[in-house]
Amino acid sequence: MKAQQQTDTIKFSPWLIGSIVIGLATITGIVIYVVRKPKTGNFSNKTESGTNSTDSFKCQYKGYPVRYGSCGNEVKILQKHLNKQGASVDVDGRFGPLTKTAALKYLQSEKFGQSFIRSLSDEKIAA
Repeated sequence: MKAQQQTDTIKFSPWLIGSIVIGLATITGIVIYVVRKPKTGNFSNKTESGTNSTDSFKCQYKGYPVRYGSCGNEVKILQKHLNKQGASVDVDGRFGPLTKTAALKYLQSEKFGQSFIRSLSDEKIAA
């Protein structure tokens, strides 16, 4: 009589293999997220445009009315006036979120016409 050799083999079902792969991918994804998680908090390098200094502020408007998105000398005049009123904004000629917040707080408006800006400019000359 011949001796039959019996080998034990383990058979994995496709469902089991798929579950293992998904589990490893999930664990790997969590580890990568934790390692690469972006830092949050206050940035000390914010510009007047209210964005990180590596971001660019795009001017949308020139001239009047001076409003959010405006850029130019008119905005600088407004920013200087806001600082005289007690605000603390960079005088960079860009009407971003910080200038808008200060304008609403100190002047109760977010749009400024030519006559108002000229009156601020004349005030500077007279002083």
